[in-house]
Amino acid sequence: MGKSVDLTCGFNNAESYTWYKDGHPLPNKTNLHILHIPHVSTSDIGYYFCRGFGNEGSIDTKMASIYIKGLTNDTSFKDLSPSVVCNDLTRQAVVIAQLNVYIENSILTAAFDELNLVRQALVDLAENSSGFLDVRSVEIENTVICKNTTWTSSRFGLISFLEGENGESGNSTEVCPFNRANADQPIGRAICVGDLISQSTWRPDPMDNCGTLRNVSDLLSQLSKVIVSDKNVHKLSENVSLATNNTDDIASDDISSIANIISNISDVAQGSYSKKVTESIVAIVSNIAEVDTETLESASASVRDVVKVFEKQIDRINVVEGGNLTIQQPNIAVQVQSVSTDAISNGLVLSLTGDSNSDLTDSDTSIHTSNDEATQPNNIAVVNIPSAISSALSSISGGSANTSIFVRVIFTVFSTPALFISKSLKNTSEGTDRSANTPVISLSIGNETIANLTEPINFTFTPIKTNLTNPSCSYWDVGFGEWSQEGCHLISSSGIRSPDDDNCDPPSDEKQEIVCGCNHLTNFAVLMDTSREDGPSEQAYEVLTYIGCCISIVSLLVTLATYISNRVLRGKQTNQIFICLCLTLLCLYVSFIVMMSLDSAKRQCHVKAGPCGFITALVHFFVLSSITWMGVEGYNAYLIIVKIFDTYIPQFMVKAGAVAWGIPAMIVIITGAIAQDKYAHEDLCFLQLWAQIGGLFIPMTIIILFNVVIFALVVRQLMKFSNVAGRVEREAKVERRESIERVQNAICILLLLGLTWITGYFLMMREFSQVVEPIFIVLNSFQGLFIFLLYCVRKPMVRKQWGLTCLAARIRRQDVTTSSSGTHSSKNTSSSAATDVVLVSMSKIPKEKSIETFV
Repeated sequence: MGKSVDLTCGFNNAESYTWYKDGHPLPNKTNLHILHIPHVSTSDIGYYFCRGFGNEGSIDTKMASIYIKGLTNDTSFKDLSPSVVCNDLTRQAVVIAQLNVYIENSILTAAFDELNLVRQALVDLAENSSGFLDVRSVEIENTVICKNTTWTSSRFGLISFLEGENGESGNSTEVCPFNRANADQPIGRAICVGDLISQSTWRPDPMDNCGTLRNVSDLLSQLSKVIVSDKNVHKLSENVSLATNNTDDIASDDISSIANIISNISDVAQGSYSKKVTESIVAIVSNIAEVDTETLESASASVRDVVKVFEKQIDRINVVEGGNLTIQQPNIAVQVQSVSTDAISNGLVLSLTGDSNSDLTDSDTSIHTSNDEATQPNNIAVVNIPSAISSALSSISGGSANTSIFVRVIFTVFSTPALFISKSLKNTSEGTDRSANTPVISLSIGNETIANLTEPINFTFTPIKTNLTNPSCSYWDVGFGEWSQEGCHLISSSGIRSPDDDNCDPPSDEKQEIVCGCNHLTNFAVLMDTSREDGPSEQAYEVLTYIGCCISIVSLLVTLATYISNRVLRGKQTNQIFICLCLTLLCLYVSFIVMMSLDSAKRQCHVKAGPCGFITALVHFFVLSSITWMGVEGYNAYLIIVKIFDTYIPQFMVKAGAVAWGIPAMIVIITGAIAQDKYAHEDLCFLQLWAQIGGLFIPMTIIILFNVVIFALVVRQLMKFSNVAGRVEREAKVERRESIERVQNAICILLLLGLTWITGYFLMMREFSQVVEPIFIVLNSFQGLFIFLLYCVRKPMVRKQWGLTCLAARIRRQDVTTSSSGTHSSKNTSSSAATDVVLVSMSKIPKEKSIETFV
């Protein structure tokens, strides 16, 4: 204090500039490059900056502050000297916005003491000002003091700090929750900072003082040892709620512990604690509903105990006549309302509305009479109670229907059916899950057992998963722990596909609702069929199918190239039948891969009905045709081996092709004409159930049985050949070996094709599907590879043909290399001549001997 201060304006090219203090221009301080303050006093304390003006506007320098060390600054009135405090304070019709009072060398040790003294002095002045200064308008702030402050934390909610002095650290008044490593320690710390000119503020410490989440099992173990009493029941229920917040860490044994703890809490909770404890129990049950499905299923008995405790606690809630209580958690919404029997006699409508049924925290529950009913576009669940139910409540009023009393109506909605675990549905739902697919609605009126109503109670549900089929109205049978349809029936279902409709999804703008009618009260939901989601095994099966089909396609192409390129192989009638079979299987694999590629997502149509039906027809045709060609091969073997005489059939292959391709085509056309819209799944591009049975299963069964009979006769005849006497031994052995080899291959292919589709139909049976599926995939995907191994790799003649082809190609490459050298040396000439000799020599060898000669 008393020293001089110089402030320099940093502009060089400004047309003019002005000095400002605390946002106001200083008088007579224009165009001063240096602001000189010769003797600094308390009146000079403040914030200074220089503003320069030019053609393009104005610009400000950075702000500088002047403060006198050793002063205490009270923002409103800050001098304990009576002469200063009383000087010109009371001017009529003027509001004193700010008057700074500074205290130098205060004998008081705390800024709070100074603040209190200034406040008391001003209050005394106001009381003696004859009304010029209103006591209520006096506000005192000390810039050294950080005021009470509250922040909102995303994890811990509100965090508060009390008043503190500049430079001090402070702890939050709230402590870390029970489930944190540093439980009961302050949630946060902050430092009081400021420049002593403006009000000091709390600056939070970014460190997390509460630490990590503690293990749920350890927390529950600690809580289970606490003896529940009226004094600790509220705190204990809150701690259990906090412990269960970490749902990912909850194990099946933990659910058992939770059931025991909340059961003890519910038994003790009475009176004033009942509401608070109930809110905690609702939060606990809501947390358990988020635990993963496998854990809940393994602890299904404990889950049922948790639900029982929940229902018992809800029944204990006391509400005044005409009053209500609403508790909402993410997975549970509860409304308990006291309703007069007169209102019930007019009918009631209970509704839960909200933007989403996955989080009920912000949903709205209401109970009103039918006369006040209004349709809401965002209804999650609605219950319509008929007026006839009042007769069932007559026992409550002592048998008199004319006496109006109040009864409790308890309306509860569970966002998911996770807490209602049915083992029977789990055990019988392989491939297609049958499970509850709506929120669970629980209804209780007057703690009465109400059943066999003459007029049903209607429940309106909104499905959790859309585009599912086959809804059935059900209630939870507490005694058996299963869903039951007794006393419930389906009234209507808008936007829901029927069980037989396997085509495209309904229009996306059509709201899906299911209305059920039941003649009793309990917990209700709707069971529906849901396609099982692809897990790791299904994805692996899909990859294996693609790999197997590609390998089979390559194998069939090599097999066809081998047989068609060789005149000897393709000349035999048996091999011609085999070539047609391979060609049919090749087309089947190509169309099958196209079909699979269109099924990238279940319940979604990727192609229109026409193209999808065409692809289905191709797969249908080539499946039947491949089996039929096996029948042709069987009949051909019968002619050669069994019948022997009069076996010549003119144009056999033309007639065989007409049968093997014509009959399947007729079956496909007839099946499509009869089935029409029920011919193919539009989302899968494959036959629907009855089209599979009538158009695929029955014809395939007939052909396979025909082949079995034919090959049985052939094998029987071959066994006789071994005992025939009088034949030349060598001819008998050669013929028998060739026949046996042909029949062995044909039987192998028949078994391969037959077993493939037999296992395919076992897939339709849920009991066998998981075991049969990998077998079907291997047999179906690798048919082409098996054929390649049997008819190419296994045959010595084919292997020799491959060797000859490779040798000839190698010799031709040598010939081309030698001829293209362009030289006429004797060495090159002799080499070329040698090559020509080899090729000429090959050309002179009889065709039937060439393989054995050069390989």
